[in-house]
Amino acid sequence: MAIQNIVAGGFYGKLGDMVGQRWRNIRTIRAHVIPFNPRTELQQANRAQFALATALAQEAYNINKGSPLWDTTRMGQFSAMVGTAKRRLQAGMSPAQALPLYPDGHVSDIVLSNMALNWGGWGSSVVVTCNSFQFTDTRRMEVIIQAQNEITGQPQFVMQEITVPAGSLFTFQFFTANTFSLPAGANIHAVTVDDAQFNGQSIELPVSLITQLSPPNLQFTLNFPPLVYNPEWHTLDFRLHNLPTPEYDPEMIEYMFWDLDGGYWENGNAATQFIGTDWLVQITIDDGYTDFRAGSHIIAGSFNITRPTALLSFSWVQFNFQYP
Repeated sequence: MAIQNIVAGGFYGKLGDMVGQRWRNIRTIRAHVIPFNPRTELQQANRAQFALATALAQEAYNINKGSPLWDTTRMGQFSAMVGTAKRRLQAGMSPAQALPLYPDGHVSDIVLSNMALNWGGWGSSVVVTCNSFQFTDTRRMEVIIQAQNEITGQPQFVMQEITVPAGSLFTFQFFTANTFSLPAGANIHAVTVDDAQFNGQSIELPVSLITQLSPPNLQFTLNFPPLVYNPEWHTLDFRLHNLPTPEYDPEMIEYMFWDLDGGYWENGNAATQFIGTDWLVQITIDDGYTDFRAGSHIIAGSFNITRPTALLSFSWVQFNFQYP
């Protein structure tokens, strides 16, 4: 419903087939048009690019909100960041390069260089150091790493705020245990986040590649969820959610059960399978002779998923259960 302003001689909002608007004290009236929602490949690509630019701008805004380096006289900092990210993506930059921490054309007062990597071995850490500048003030820095999330199979920003004490060189320790690898294209970027307190002086580690020496072996320990008993099919199910979709050959896992007919403990086997991203173990209770009494268990085991960027090793300890 329109809001009428008789003194100003206009209205705001929808009135019949007309729409009244005001922008910067300029009133306009236009016909109401239901927007067309096109879905051509080019238009969908443009929407996806805009969505990525918005996501990158949100990340950058969380890091450098209120930075004095952005001109906010014509538009807000966040809107300017979205536009900057989109222009960079359109120019073919990677998401790490398009991350709009600073406006286009900005040259940081101090640029860190001579980066060195000290690989501590997978499952521990990678230490990044730069010996080109000794900090004269204690500064906070946001370190942004574009690594590979091996669970989702997608690139992902990993961010951590660090404090560099006065009189120190830039040093950052990135822990690589589980989940993340650093394949070709992985990079690191760091910027100061308290520029406003130091007369706008910015310190930056430019986007730099940190490609790993070789694909890591990432270790994961699986904790079995509660079992689900299906009385219709006489099965016990274990479902582990949201594992990476693998190139996976079904295998057997071993469990211990009580044989009612024989009156002794006996080993059984169940096939494992993937349904979507869930790893499923289903144990079938055979002919009423199988009793999963106290002391029944799945024997400790493991399986591997091989990817070009990492070897994922999943293991579990012995899991004890009882017939429901």
